[in-house]
Amino acid sequence: NEQWALMGSAMYTRWDTTKDLTLQSSAVPTGIGFGTTTANVTFPENFSNTIRVAVGADYTLSDGILLRAGMGYDKTPTNDTDRTIRIPDNDRYAIAIGAQFGAGSGVKFDVGYTHLFFKKDTVINQVGLLSKSVGTVNSSANLLGVQMSWDMA
Repeated sequence: NEQWALMGSAMYTRWDTTKDLTLQSSAVPTGIGFGTTTANVTFPENFSNTIRVAVGADYTLSDGILLRAGMGYDKTPTNDTDRTIRIPDNDRYAIAIGAQFGAGSGVKFDVGYTHLFFKKDTVINQVGLLSKSVGTVNSSANLLGVQMSWDMA
């Protein structure tokens, strides 16, 4: 209706095309003293396909003021075997709030805040030729966005 707008989305991502990560011309130890040489180094990732879903709503508070809220779930493409400290990703939930303010003459300001909740105690158990990373990671993220738009039509 004129005050409320409900939205939703679902996104399927073909992460399975990312089998590994190759660093080209990386510095690696020669094994003799402290010397190094360069080589291509490949790390397995073995990402799997994922689905992300989100729902949200806009509420028109008054002429020129729009309030927004939403939430979503995003499954990680990583797995417990190949997860590394470089990409300690895990399943996450998001909660977001925001607002849009019309300043007249086609100018609008948007502000939004999102908090990401990651699954607790993400397991890292990666053993390589040159390194070993074993433990758990607890993550969260806070995102803040500010935007100005100007409709010149």
